Amino acid sequence: MKSISPEELLFHFKHFPLIKYYTLKEAAEILRMNPEVVRKEISSHQLGAFRKGGGRGPYLITQKQIEAYLVPAGAEWVKHRKKGGHHRDH
Repeated sequence: MKSISPEELLFHFKHFPLIKYYTLKEAAEILRMNPEVVRKEISSHQLGAFRKGGGRGPYLITQKQIEAYLVPAGAEWVKHRKKGGHHRDH
């Protein structure tokens, strides 16, 4: 997992002010999961997160990272394919 320096974090907050960041506890509440399970999902790279304090501080998880966790890669393609229903594999 990439750690982010305090300078990078400040730059990010300054230039992307509309991004909502959640703490690990808040993300756990949104996901209806135990915070330790969320921590394990972050450690195993299943859920993206940033860390404050040069990689030693608390986790910050964006709304987009939560959404990506909830909708696995390729899910939109499967959803679209089911709607169309005319695609055949030859």
